Amino acid sequence: KTEKGGRLLDQALFKLPVVSSILKKLSAARFAQMLGSLIENGIPMLGALQVVRGITGNRLFGETIDQAAENVSKGLGLAHSLRGIDWIPPLAVQMIEVGEQSGELEKMLAKIADFYESQLENQLLGLTALMEPLMIVVMGLIIGFIVLSICLPIFEMNQLIV
Repeated sequence: KTEKGGRLLDQALFKLPVVSSILKKLSAARFAQMLGSLIENGIPMLGALQVVRGITGNRLFGETIDQAAENVSKGLGLAHSLRGIDWIPPLAVQMIEVGEQSGELEKMLAKIADFYESQLENQLLGLTALMEPLMIVVMGLIIGFIVLSICLPIFEMNQLIV
């Protein structure tokens, strides 16, 4: 519940193989969707970054957005500020850079959000498809254990009678 504990939890989640991928895509989609909407509606970049900081739900991502806002206030581009950060997908950074250079950052952010939402949906569908056979195997093992625990005493009693 503390800030330090939440930060450690976020760091641990970003190190788990499957969870890390899901969190990166989810954070990138939320970030791009909100930032694109805010910029499209006339909010200045620095103000939009301040609003988006709390939207992602991840402290590490929020700290990254704070650093990016600081760099943007110094005159650097958003893509340059986000480059090299582990939990921001490189493709998102490249697309933001293209959007900045072409002057259509809002449209590019919307494309980023759509792309990562579809990627996330596909990955979650794959995980649920993988979970079904795994659950069947686990249930089979549990039922097998129950059947053996009932049948073994009966077999032992049968051998005592004979």
